[in-house]
Parts: sequence; structure tokens; C-alpha cells
Amino acid sequence: MSLTLIKTKTEILNSFLKYYLNSYSVKILAKNSISGSGVGNLNVGTVRNFLVPLPPLPEQKRIVAILDEAFEGIDRAIANTEKNLANSRELFESYLNGIFTHKGEGWTEKKLGDIATFRNGLNFTKSSKGESIKIVGVKDFQNYFWIQEYQLDSVTIDAELKEIDILRKGDILTVRSNGNKELIGRCVLAGDLSRKTSHSGFTIRIRIESENIYPQFIVYSLKSRHIRKQLIESGGGISISSLNQ
Repeated sequence: MSLTLIKTKTEILNSFLKYYLNSYSVKILAKNSISGSGVGNLNVGTVRNFLVPLPPLPEQKRIVAILDEAFEGIDRAIANTEKNLANSRELFESYLNGIFTHKGEGWTEKKLGDIATFRNGLNFTKSSKGESIKIVGVKDFQNYFWIQEYQLDSVTIDAELKEIDILRKGDILTVRSNGNKELIGRCVLAGDLSRKTSHSGFTIRIRIESENIYPQFIVYSLKSRHIRKQLIESGGGISISSLNQ
């Protein structure tokens, strides 16, 4: 990337010019002035011909002061929002953990393997030649509760997708392998999917086989702090942590 140095004269404040050059109208003007088919270039001659409004110096200072105050307010608002979000998440996780560690009357415990079946995801490469499907990968988990179908990648697998590998409503996916141990065990739930969708080899599908168990309840359980801790600590491997079925 090449940079162009712009030296200002005494009748314009650097800070005023900086705000102006960062304005939406100038960004559009610059975008429309870029030349080159590969790496776009904005040449010095083009920049030199940009028209710049020049109010009197006191007015420039007044405008800059207003913008400085506005951006400081925005920065404070963002910081407060992030802090409130973190506090809300911590409160929710604390409440969630409390539910599953202080069990109510009539609760029982069963191994997940007694109420569900498991299946590892698909392995494929760029050279795979077969059916094109939607795939849930590790990047699609984040902190979501439901699979976000609109952001899934399309991939080509070897041959056709087997019925057993098609995700169904109520299927739970969990991260099986990752270089970051803190990410294994993350889970997400499948809702109604409009296209054939499966999951990558770095994930495990958990399919609840009992009609008396609510998949959403299991997902919340798997997201609770004490279960997440168990899943993370059970991950083996040195460079890549893996959670086996």
C-alpha cells in the first residue's frame, strides 16, 4: 500500500481536513476516482484537484470541537454498551449455571449417550467432485443458539450426501476439534433448514432419540458453565484439541 502525504497550509486546520477527508462524500469521490484494473490507485494529481470547503479559521475550530465532542461521546457509548453487554452475559451465564447445578425436585440424571446418537461430520477438499450442499463449520458456532442458515458456506462433497448425514430440526452440533481449546464443546441447534445441510469433520452431531426430551433444554445444559468446563478439560491433543464421542 502506498501513502500520499498531504501538507496543509496555514488557512486550514489539519484536524478539520482530516474530518473532511473522512466524510462520506469524499470517500465516494475517491472511490470513483480510483484507476487500475488490479490494485486500485488514487494518484496525487486527482487528490490535488479535490475541492475542499474553507470556512474561516474560527469556524473550522468550532466545527472540529463539535466533532471531537461527538466522537468522544460515541466512544463512551460504545464502551458502555460493551460493558453492559458483558455484564448481561455474565448475569445470564450465572443464572444458567445455577439452574443446572441446583437441580429441582423430580430431576434425574442420564448419560447423554443413553438418550442420543452421535455422528462425526464430513471431510471434503477443494478437489471433491459431487453434490453441492450447505455446511456448518466451526466458524458458524460463535455464541449462537441456532444455526444461522443465511451465513453458511456452500461446499462440494465427494459423491452424494447420505441421508444419515443430513441435518434435521432438533439436531445439536458441537465443536469436536480446534487449535483453541476454549472453543471445543461449543454447541448450536438446528432449526428448519431450507436446503440440504450437513456439518464439517471438525464437529459432532448429537441427535436426541427420546420424544420426552426437549433439544433446546439440552443445548442450554451444554452451554452452562460447569458442562462447558467439563467439555474443555476433556479435550485431548497437543496442538489440536479434540473432543471424542
